[in-house]
Amino acid sequence: MHGNDKQFRSRVWFSDLPTANERLTWGYEQGNCITTAASATITDSSAKFKTRNIKIGDPFALQGLNDGEYTVESITSETQIVLTENLTYSDPNPSAYWVG
Repeated sequence: MHGNDKQFRSRVWFSDLPTANERLTWGYEQGNCITTAASATITDSSAKFKTRNIKIGDPFALQGLNDGEYTVESITSETQIVLTENLTYSDPNPSAYWVG
């Protein structure tokens, strides 16, 4: 670890069951988002939260000013999810995240 790096526990992903067209999903998404203070909503215009089968209760790891691990409360659209707690800081720079 270097400087302010935060260590997250190791994860193993298992695929979800194949769909009718035999496609596998992994229940995992990563990308960059802009965060807003006092808001639990995360938006990433290039995400596919529903397609990737992100679920309520999945861990959401965020880097940047709001560095930490959160929990998904709801998936409102392909590009938007809501966390169980509001974020503390607004960050105009894209923050890296992973969820699943």
